[in-house]
Amino acid sequence: MKRIWIGTVLLFAAPICFAQLIPVHWGSITTVEVTDFMWMGTWYGLGSDANCVNANAEVAGSVMGLDGMNYPYAYRRGAMKLMGYGLPGEAWAINSSCHVAGGMDFSNFGLGWQAFLSIRGWDATPLGKLPGLYSSFGYAMNDQDVVVGESAATGGSPYYAVKFENGQVIPLPAFSLGRGKALGISNTGFITGFSLYIDGPVHAFLVQGNSITDIDIANPGGSEGMAVNDLGHVVGYRNGYGFLYDGVMKTISGLPADTASAALSLDNSDRVVGYSSHMVGSQQIQCALLCVAGAKFSLTDLSAGYLAPGSKLISATHISNNGWISGVGYNSLTGRSHGWRLKIKTPQTVGIQPR
Repeated sequence: MKRIWIGTVLLFAAPICFAQLIPVHWGSITTVEVTDFMWMGTWYGLGSDANCVNANAEVAGSVMGLDGMNYPYAYRRGAMKLMGYGLPGEAWAINSSCHVAGGMDFSNFGLGWQAFLSIRGWDATPLGKLPGLYSSFGYAMNDQDVVVGESAATGGSPYYAVKFENGQVIPLPAFSLGRGKALGISNTGFITGFSLYIDGPVHAFLVQGNSITDIDIANPGGSEGMAVNDLGHVVGYRNGYGFLYDGVMKTISGLPADTASAALSLDNSDRVVGYSSHMVGSQQIQCALLCVAGAKFSLTDLSAGYLAPGSKLISATHISNNGWISGVGYNSLTGRSHGWRLKIKTPQTVGIQPR
């Protein structure tokens, strides 16, 4: 692995955050904070997303510049920092130490797009790629700084599921075609994602050690595993709906009147977040979804009235074990996406203050 230390040249002032400490109760769900990230008037101001959040309420994602490119950031203690001299990229994962992983364009250093790891919240170290391939991306990371993702040829295909660990790029087991992507990893070493058969559909997998299991083998359609917890339980989507796999495949249908859903993250108590949607003509209407013990809640409705004017939550991307949730919203007044974080309490939640 060629090691390059790259530091940021831009430090955001505190974003325009509409934060409310609110005791909103909905059944067994209580929200204690909603933060809507709306950016100050820098050229990195065309929108944002929040792809992940840890138990300390630290967030990682990307902001969009006027050039239309995304730039990865880490948000901690009220400050937003870009990583890697403002090189284009996306931050997809953050662990309990505020280490961040994702993908970044290192073309200025002759490396092209590569998965990266930031251990300072502003640096970016490229993690390499498989021999003979063009690029790599990191999509998830655990507290041991093990990153999983893909390495791909020019044009993005073929692509192969990989693990970045101890300076090595390690191919992961795959189904008969050999291709796939790793999208989630737990602190106990379980890995999920999807892989392809030579003559069949894309299926969600669970990897433990050198063993791969098709967790959706009876499904003639396609599926993808998006996240896995320490128990080896997996969430993702199949046949147009989200699922939870805990040894048995369980469908997470949308909210009433919705016709599609996706499960994007879960915690060690099997609380699941994602989105639920339906179509109105050619327009998709989408809301952020929380599922606790089979009961489904609209985070979009729960947070209504506590966001920036015109803002609406459309997807929940990640949940921490103590109830912090990150996601993406849309502001109808600006026409821009925006990241958000929200704290919930359920009977399984242990309180912690953001920092």
